[in-house]
Amino acid sequence: MSDSQKQKDITLPGEIVSPRDIQALIADLQSVDHFLLQARVRTPGTKMSLPHTTAKLEALAKANQLRLLHDDDRRELALSLHRIDVHAPKMRFTFATHPSPSQLTEFVGWLRATFHPHLLLFYSIKPTIGAGCIIKTPKRTIDLSHDSLLQQHHAELAQLLKP
Repeated sequence: MSDSQKQKDITLPGEIVSPRDIQALIADLQSVDHFLLQARVRTPGTKMSLPHTTAKLEALAKANQLRLLHDDDRRELALSLHRIDVHAPKMRFTFATHPSPSQLTEFVGWLRATFHPHLLLFYSIKPTIGAGCIIKTPKRTIDLSHDSLLQQHHAELAQLLKP
């Protein structure tokens, strides 16, 4: 299988949202690699601490039917994650409040199904927008906030509210 096919085949679960998540997964994989390397060269009977894998790494491995104890699977996953970290499209969203984890997972799933399967999301909170969101891509900013809507229709509202 070619490298480009591997990247296309990897599935990102909805709980993996941002480039920070991808970088954390790469670090988690390196931790597992380091542990397994130590296990191969350790003196029998030496006490070792098992590495803790994160729920996101477990979900990623399960979604892609990869076994983290197999060198080839870890290597394939690490290469795919590096490619995604560098090449995946990224969008920035500004929300009025923190979205719940389930809302964020569903939203990211919809974005990936609609735009690109490896889309990564930066998000921030700005309470002053009231409601809605602001979307930023490298080429464009789309303001779908309540604040923007009120500003666009300020003259109409002022006219309606005149005695």
